[in-house]
Amino acid sequence: RALGIAVDFQGSAYVTGEGGIIPTTPGAFQTTSLNPVGSVGFITKFSNDGGSLIYSTYLGGSAIGYCTGIALDSYNYAYVTGLTGATDFPVTPGAFQTTLIGTGAFVTKLSTDGSALVYSTFLSGSSYANGRSIAVDNHGHALVTGRTTSIDFPVTPNAFQITIGGGSDAFLTKLSSGGDSLIGSTYLGGSQHDDGFGITLDELGHVYVTGHTSSPNFP
Repeated sequence: RALGIAVDFQGSAYVTGEGGIIPTTPGAFQTTSLNPVGSVGFITKFSNDGGSLIYSTYLGGSAIGYCTGIALDSYNYAYVTGLTGATDFPVTPGAFQTTLIGTGAFVTKLSTDGSALVYSTFLSGSSYANGRSIAVDNHGHALVTGRTTSIDFPVTPNAFQITIGGGSDAFLTKLSSGGDSLIGSTYLGGSQHDDGFGITLDELGHVYVTGHTSSPNFP
């Protein structure tokens, strides 16, 4: 199941999603699934004529997971986000969050040839979080939106909304270029259920998000 797509300046398509068995390429970061009885995330880069795979890799641990959003920077590094329930999901030393509690979102930056992780981090509290969409600014900062039910989802001081508003809130998080800290992170929601589905940036770096709310007091 393909859930996200991006295209580089050379016309190569990058597709991400979830699968049980997918074609992988020699030398890719993860050529076998650690969850053979369930879904796992994947990232695949096609040649610009669609005739071959430049790289294709799984991305996941031994429990259910999937990738939902993908974005590229100007150097063709791919950034993906999604959901994982795997405590052994691949994260990198020094990343912002290297331990998973509950079911969480993740943010992963791949090398340009798909052979390694530049950084990979969980993004969650003690309950549930799902990264749905991702964008990258001109400085290599990844910006992610999605949904969380965690009252301890990581937010930053002086963020727009530092406490959860209802049963679930959307979130908006901006990571450092190295994936080792948060530049900003906020809930976005009212007293009912809210979810962030899409994110994009303008030329000045302003962030735009869209999604769903059932909260009459959504901000």
